[in-house]
Amino acid sequence: MSDTNKICVGVDVSKSKWDVAITGSRQTYTFEANAVGQQQLLDLLQPLDVEIICLEATGCYHHDLVKLLQCSGYPVAVVNPRLPRDFARSMNRLAKTDKIDAQILALFAQRYEPRPMPETSQILENLTAL
Repeated sequence: MSDTNKICVGVDVSKSKWDVAITGSRQTYTFEANAVGQQQLLDLLQPLDVEIICLEATGCYHHDLVKLLQCSGYPVAVVNPRLPRDFARSMNRLAKTDKIDAQILALFAQRYEPRPMPETSQILENLTAL
């Protein structure tokens, strides 16, 4: 059974920005998908005891963020977008915005405890890029 006190983070990833939600908080944060936004996100997460960060597989847009978070010591789960969408429907949350998606991802992570993905080696990243 999931622990509703643990801190899970949901990140809705797009080409130009990241919307971030943290369980236990109604506030969402938006960061630009650039070096400044990366530092702002890390500054937000640093004081928290994060159990897991959950985001959807979004083609190529999530790769750099996953690498940044993993290199910073955070466990990251990348999930099939269908899973949190079905989870939202099960709660009758049919509205779909980036901020709502981030909140759903955080709740999904808290309830279903997705497995963090292992860090990939540079060789595997190069092969995947080919």
